[in-house]
Amino acid sequence: MRKVKDIVKPAGENVILAHRLLKNSVKGDEYIMMSEDFFNLSGGIKNEECRFHEEEYEGIGNVKTMIYYPNPLTEFPDIKATLWNKIAARAKLTFGTLQWMFRRNSLEDFKSLDGL
Repeated sequence: MRKVKDIVKPAGENVILAHRLLKNSVKGDEYIMMSEDFFNLSGGIKNEECRFHEEEYEGIGNVKTMIYYPNPLTEFPDIKATLWNKIAARAKLTFGTLQWMFRRNSLEDFKSLDGL
């Protein structure tokens, strides 16, 4: 984490890697990609099959990743996006954002940031 004036931002090599992983060579629009380090730390996604993949990034080198593709047999409920549902979702998002913005101690939930 890096503090500039009163703003605390994530910074460092892991942030750069996360940003670069968004720009990858994986074909398809729907997948979950995680670094091998994160996969080992988290244990992966239970009961899901993953594929090994490797990306190469300038300045970083080869990065081993694991990729999960959605199960094509998964059925999703038919949700109708009515005008009322859209308005309610937008209001909930706006209200939640305003609550977060106007909290006095917005960093108090992040115990690892003590001292910043």
